[in-house]
Amino acid sequence: YEYDQYIVVNKASVGKGIDVVILGDFFKAEDLKKDGKWEQAINIFMEYMFAMEPYKSYRDYFNIYAVPHLCEYELPEIDSGDEVETPFATYRGTGLNETNGVSSNRQQMAAAYKYAYEHTPVAADKGTWRDLTVGLVLNTEFRKYGIVAWSNNVNRYEDCGMSLTPIPIFGEGGLTTMF
Repeated sequence: YEYDQYIVVNKASVGKGIDVVILGDFFKAEDLKKDGKWEQAINIFMEYMFAMEPYKSYRDYFNIYAVPHLCEYELPEIDSGDEVETPFATYRGTGLNETNGVSSNRQQMAAAYKYAYEHTPVAADKGTWRDLTVGLVLNTEFRKYGIVAWSNNVNRYEDCGMSLTPIPIFGEGGLTTMF
């Protein structure tokens, strides 16, 4: 897999499809290799996304794309007090309620959506990011990222509301805590 290059994980066979982009954060170059952590993250996401109803019965209605964002930063350790800012979010090792903080300001939210929109077929197929859903998959073992502290900013760009949900995919419990 290559940085900035999307892959089609699921293609809708009914209608134009509901677009979901899995956007990776904190994935390094070695994670993008075949059978690496990026591929594992995609497989885990897909396993849980379509394991339950109503998604299971409506799989043919979804376009799922995955596009990694190469990030050479490290996530802050729990209770470290450190802060790391990426183009898409700010991560804080706060330990607040035994979770680490994740937030996105308006510019980071717009950057995530723009990146997902421009690096997948959504731009050519739909011409708008109005109905796009973005999941920010974190390359971390810390399940506690994003479970309590998640971002829900509304951006009035093109009259659409956007929310970016951090998904700590490799942590204890994995996606079972999300779905």
